Amino acid sequence: MTLTSVFTTGPVPDRLTPLSGDDPRVIGPYRIAGRIGSGGMGAVYAAVDGSGACVAVKVVHSEHAADPDYRARFAREVDLLTRVRGACTAGVRAADTAGGTPWLATEYVPGKTLREHVHDEGPLGQGMLLALAAGIAEALVAVHGAGIVHRDLKPGNVILSPDGPKVLDFGIARAGDETAVTATGVLVGTPGWIPPEVYRGAEPDSRADMFAWGGLIAFAAAGRNPYGTAAPDILAFRAMEERPDLDGVPADLLPLVERAMSADPAQRPAAAEALRAVGGLWERRRAGPAAAGDGAEDGAAAGGEPALTRLLETEWTGVLPPAAARPATGVPKALVALAAAVSLVIAVTVGYVARGVVAEDRSWITGEVSAGGGTAEGRDAQGGPADTGGGGGGQGGAESADGTAGAGDDGRSATNGPYVTAVDGDDTFVLTNEGRVTWTIQLIGAAAADDGVRFTAIAGYQGVRAAQLVAEQFAVSSGGRDYPARDENLTNYLDAFQASDTVSFSVPGAPDTGRLSVRGAQYTEGGPGAPPMSVCYEVADGFSADTERCG
Repeated sequence: MTLTSVFTTGPVPDRLTPLSGDDPRVIGPYRIAGRIGSGGMGAVYAAVDGSGACVAVKVVHSEHAADPDYRARFAREVDLLTRVRGACTAGVRAADTAGGTPWLATEYVPGKTLREHVHDEGPLGQGMLLALAAGIAEALVAVHGAGIVHRDLKPGNVILSPDGPKVLDFGIARAGDETAVTATGVLVGTPGWIPPEVYRGAEPDSRADMFAWGGLIAFAAAGRNPYGTAAPDILAFRAMEERPDLDGVPADLLPLVERAMSADPAQRPAAAEALRAVGGLWERRRAGPAAAGDGAEDGAAAGGEPALTRLLETEWTGVLPPAAARPATGVPKALVALAAAVSLVIAVTVGYVARGVVAEDRSWITGEVSAGGGTAEGRDAQGGPADTGGGGGGQGGAESADGTAGAGDDGRSATNGPYVTAVDGDDTFVLTNEGRVTWTIQLIGAAAADDGVRFTAIAGYQGVRAAQLVAEQFAVSSGGRDYPARDENLTNYLDAFQASDTVSFSVPGAPDTGRLSVRGAQYTEGGPGAPPMSVCYEVADGFSADTERCG
């Protein structure tokens, strides 16, 4: 029995990219209000239905709509999403996979991701923590009840909406009876959230999702990843050989979380059992010490759907709508997260390719371009800095193959030996090595912040080694001054199978208009690495490759 959703859809956000001449005005029953973002596989729009409720509509680009194999994969993903009907999942509103332009509409979920919320506000209080645990468990009841395994539960895939948690991103979800479609030896999931048996070669099943459920509760309770932060191979070793860090989990909830993160999949509770146990624990807490019992395992039968509804209504507090939580400038973070999640429904199964990058007539692309290839940039698997391409000086300061500094012939790229940094369209940086794309960074928001400007982007990685994007690769220049970004990690270590991640970074002191540049992490004049390239930005107005407009 599926719990009726207790969530509402919000109004259209007030900051969206205006529609261009090529953008649709109507998709199915929805009127398009503005563009949230665009990637290699399609564009995501904010739209309204006949009642005025906001939805997110993903529209497939025409070149992919003409590919029968791609359309079949898209239809498969839509089918998976349509099967899931839970209170704590983002529901599919409508879809058309057979028409000339395939599209998918999902409900708009306002709020920060769990990782963003913990980063900004700290660990959850005990009541909120139980509400989170129950909400995610309910989502997994719905997912597993539909015969689906999520396979990529992590803090970035859970949105804390004003009314409760929502599980997003079924981009690499798979029906439980399907054969894996990934290449042999390719691990699906995010290091640090993958259970030990999957590292040892087992197919992920519902018990793998419950392992990640336990990790999410531990993260929300303590503000730390259960296996820390490290290179993927180190995280794999920790998951297989060490116990997770569960310090900070409340004592009465700890036995359930320990079971969920057991190295033995047979010891883990099913999602329905976890939901009942959390509900029972909450009821006992409310009843006082006399009814406390021996912990979360005692009252399994007391939980369930009514308890979840009451739990959310009572304990889910302190989560403000995005408009109330932030200044109304730039693209709302909630829409950014939703855009990334909806994009992954399409992007992950076929490989993320930047918009236009595969066009062989691009003057800055040479040799083979493939979604899975390339030489990795970023911080390598041992944690040492390799070349990621991002931040730093102004446009044109690159070094060419003959050792002289220079820009590409088209004015939209900079070269340094085998490394090229290019601007695709007005808003996307593309980094290549020997003709193969490694990073794509699509800028989707520039918002005024208390100390400067905060930028938001969707970063896609296509290399063959683990790599990480860091904020120090970005900088703003204006009026003869340079403003470096605040030093922070923007992504976890990404592998080739991890298509994209939404990132946000602050540039203290940056003015409302200027040049935003990106460079290789180890780039120095005369040395190796992706050279600097820049675009013009204006707060709340967007980006332009015409850097003359910003001086």
